[in-house]
Amino acid sequence: MDYGQRIAQLRKNANLTQAQLGEKLNVSAQAVSKWEHSQSEPDLTTIRNMCALFGISTDEFFEIEKQGEDADAKALTVSQDTYGVCVECGTLVTDDNLGQKSPKVMCSHCYTDYVNGMLQLEEEKANAKNAEKSGRESKKKRSIIFGVLAMAVVLAIGLAISIICTRGTTLVISIGITLFFAYGAYALVGELFLDMGEAAWNIIEFSLESPIKLPMLIFDLDGDSIIAFFILKIALSILGFIAGVALFLFGLLIGAIVSAFTFPFHMAKFNKLLKSND
Repeated sequence: MDYGQRIAQLRKNANLTQAQLGEKLNVSAQAVSKWEHSQSEPDLTTIRNMCALFGISTDEFFEIEKQGEDADAKALTVSQDTYGVCVECGTLVTDDNLGQKSPKVMCSHCYTDYVNGMLQLEEEKANAKNAEKSGRESKKKRSIIFGVLAMAVVLAIGLAISIICTRGTTLVISIGITLFFAYGAYALVGELFLDMGEAAWNIIEFSLESPIKLPMLIFDLDGDSIIAFFILKIALSILGFIAGVALFLFGLLIGAIVSAFTFPFHMAKFNKLLKSND
C-alpha cells in the first residue's frame, strides 16, 4: 500500500470526503485527489497536520505493513514488485517495505527517519527564527525605554537652565534647542540599543580615545620647586580630567546631532527586519 492508498484509507475511515479533508488541511479537493492517486505528495507540514487530524503518529502513517491479513494469507508466497535498493541502508525495496519510489528509492524505515529528520529541522529553523525575532523585539523595547529616560533627563536639565537663565526671545530659542537635543538624546540611545548607531558610536569612541597632552614641567631640585612641581602636577591632572570629560560630552553632543537625522531611517530599517521574520 503506497502513501496515496494510505491517505485514501484514512480519509474513508474518518468518513470524510476529499473536499472535507482538503478544507481541514487548507488545500483543494483536487490536491487530495492527486495525493490519493500518487500524482503528487503532501509537504512535510501537511503530513504532520494530517497525522494530528487522524490521531496517528508519523511513524504510523508511514507504516506500510498490510493490515487485516490472516496468518494463512501471510504464509502464501505473493508476487511483489521490486523497486530497487534503498539509497540509505541498501535494503531491497518491495511492496512490503516501500517508503518512497521517487525521486529516490527508500525503504519505509529510512523514509520515516528522513521525514522525522526534516520535521525536526523545520522545527529548529522555526525556533531559531522566533528567537531572533524575540531578541530584536527586546532590543526595540529597551531602545524606547532608555531613549525616553535619556530624553527626560535632557529635557529636565535643559528646561531648568532655560527658565532660570534666559528671558524673552532667548528663552524661546533656548527651549527649542533643548527640545532638539532631547530628541537627539532619545535617538542616540535608541540607535546604540538597536546596534545601528555606528556613526554616532565612532564619534563617541573617538572622543574617549583622543589623548589630552599636558606640557612637561622642569624644576630645580630645591624644596620650594619640588612643592610647586607637585601642586602643578595635581592641577594639570585635574585640568586634563576636566578636558577629557568636556571632550566626551562634546562627542555625545555631536553624536546626538548625527543620530537625530539618522535614527528615523535606522528605525524604519529595523522595523522592516522585524516584519521579515513574521
